[in-house]
Order: sequence, then structure tokens, then C-alpha cells
Amino acid sequence: EKQGPPMLRQCGLRLFRACSTAAPSRPLGPVGLPPNPNARQDLLRLYRETLEKIQAVPPTAAYRVNVEKVTRYRMGLVEETEDVAALEGKLGLGRIEEVVEQAEDELELLPSMLEGRPWEGAEGAPPLK
Repeated sequence: EKQGPPMLRQCGLRLFRACSTAAPSRPLGPVGLPPNPNARQDLLRLYRETLEKIQAVPPTAAYRVNVEKVTRYRMGLVEETEDVAALEGKLGLGRIEEVVEQAEDELELLPSMLEGRPWEGAEGAPPLK
């Protein structure tokens, strides 16, 4: 079976070899996010802080229930998985630096949620049935 002109096959093979031998074992983080060698520890700290601060939200509020559920699940994976590449695979949320950024974002959202208290409903709105 022909796979194209010989010169093209040779160029493709050279390119493949160059790419496969030049690739670092751990590529750089996402654009704009520097690699984080302490990502696991940072995630554990952020998750603990989130679980502590979410206590200010009523225990029956859907927001609190969901944040606690997701945070505890992810925290469990971080605690049981030492290898960062394996952790990235288990979390399925992209690179570990992106997961740290997501955890930071959730923590930054909490004060706004506490101020707005969306679980109380809009003033004058009929109660949900």
C-alpha cells in the first residue's frame, strides 16, 4: 500500500522523530498559567478553606450542598493520588494548574454569594412550590 511520495514519507518520519524525542516529560502548563510544583498542597489548602467558609451558608441551600459535594469529592482524589498526571486524569478538569485556578475562583465567589444570599429568593417573589 502506497503512503505518498517517498520524500514526503521521509519528511513525515523525521518530523515525528523530532517531535517525539524533543517532547519534555511534563509539558508546560496552560497558556498564561505557570507550572505549579505545589499544586496538590495548594488544592488541599483551597478545598479546606472552601469547606470552612461554606459553613456560613444555610445547610439546606442547594449552593452549599453542591459546593460541599464537589469539593469533598475533589479533595478525596487529591488526598489519595500523589502523581499529578494521574490526578489530572482522575479529575478530568484539564491541567492541575487549571484545577487550582478553579478552586481559587470558587473561594473568591463565596463572599459574593454570602452577600447576595440567593438562597433566600428575590424580595416579593412568590415562594417556590
